[in-house]
Amino acid sequence: MITATCSKHKGLRVSFGGGSVKFVDGAAVVSEVQARHLLSLPDSFGVAVEGSIPEPEEPTVDPPTDNEHVAEGSELFEPKGNASLDEWRAYAIQKGIDEAELEDLKREEVKALLED
Repeated sequence: MITATCSKHKGLRVSFGGGSVKFVDGAAVVSEVQARHLLSLPDSFGVAVEGSIPEPEEPTVDPPTDNEHVAEGSELFEPKGNASLDEWRAYAIQKGIDEAELEDLKREEVKALLED
């Protein structure tokens, strides 16, 4: 259980995007979200929070596995075998092959060039 106390304003009501907290006789039982909001108030409110407030979990994001979701300027992944000629050319250019050298090549020829 997380409790909050307000020493300066016994009937304080604090509203925020996710709801509100109303102190009765300077005390309130609050959720984790409410407690985090109350902790962000300026000291002039006289609000204190007591109890264990767990750290929010960091969201996990899987890294991209294809070039469609790679930020511009980032290193490209090797395209899948059936990827378009344009993807294979972009990958070859990033690997240091001159763009002019790739101009007339077909997809399989670009892939073979990269295997060397």
